[in-house]
Amino acid sequence: LLTGDVCYLTDAVGTPGTGGFKYGFIQESLHKHRFWGFYPMKAQRTWDIFWAIKHFVGREKVAQYFSDSSRQIVRAVRTLGINHEHSQPGVSRSNGIIEALVGSLCDAVRAALVTAGLPGCFWPFAGPCIALLRNVWVHGDGVSAWYERFGETFEGLLIPFGALVWFRPSIIKCELAK
Repeated sequence: LLTGDVCYLTDAVGTPGTGGFKYGFIQESLHKHRFWGFYPMKAQRTWDIFWAIKHFVGREKVAQYFSDSSRQIVRAVRTLGINHEHSQPGVSRSNGIIEALVGSLCDAVRAALVTAGLPGCFWPFAGPCIALLRNVWVHGDGVSAWYERFGETFEGLLIPFGALVWFRPSIIKCELAK
């Protein structure tokens, strides 16, 4: 079972993230150790959601996809031939699992940006990094979501978001902030 949702991610004045990204498509597989996916998008297009789901699913057979009744998600899931169940329109509690994940992931992204000393416009880089770091984190039982999904431990380097980054703010933005 998979679940997903599109969230609007800009700063307080509506400025999109680096690269012009305004939306994040967040997904979760509901296994014992939940696997997260985060995909920055410039617009809520069916094609982008289709490829995000296809990338997230890989070669696995998916029995069901649960989300709100967003047209783009419904079309993408239908095109992939996955059974789709949607939450009750207007009742966010009926889609509580993914809504809680959106909140948790957005909080983690904000914390990573603050810890790294980077402005909010870098969320399109922080989101996928946080999802990966969460997926490879080893739980108390010695298993990670990565291992549960792929059957092997993650062999890549685990580098915190923002490590070894030199950021020089734009003089114009600094003057506008005064």
